[in-house]
Amino acid sequence: MKRALCIVSVLTLVMLGIASLGQALVFAWDVTYTPDGTVADPTPQAVIASAAAAIGGILSMPLAAATFVLGVIATSQEKQYGWLAALFGAGVLVVLGILGMAWVLLSTRSPIAFQLPLAAIALVTMLYCLIPAPRRSAAS
Repeated sequence: MKRALCIVSVLTLVMLGIASLGQALVFAWDVTYTPDGTVADPTPQAVIASAAAAIGGILSMPLAAATFVLGVIATSQEKQYGWLAALFGAGVLVVLGILGMAWVLLSTRSPIAFQLPLAAIALVTMLYCLIPAPRRSAAS
């Protein structure tokens, strides 16, 4: 279970990195969109940056949800209640962060990807994966 959690956490962080890089490039290259959502000036750089931001952003959301669910299952099975509390704390921070990002993005353009607060869940589960498993003493 812990190995699957590590794999999903890494995939989530990679997708969030791609989304962040794509959004930063969209902002830096001043890519504009038509009302139907397509790139107004479809240069190869603009299309690649928009695709990276879109694909990374779309894939990171279900991956973050899967990371959260796997994290809850893994920490509950191993009775690591401190990590479970940290994971729920990260979930609360994610909700607040997403609401804050929605507020910022409705007011102005931003080089930061909307989904970036989801990294809190993936980082907590990644740290959980890096700690060694607790040693179980032999019952005598």
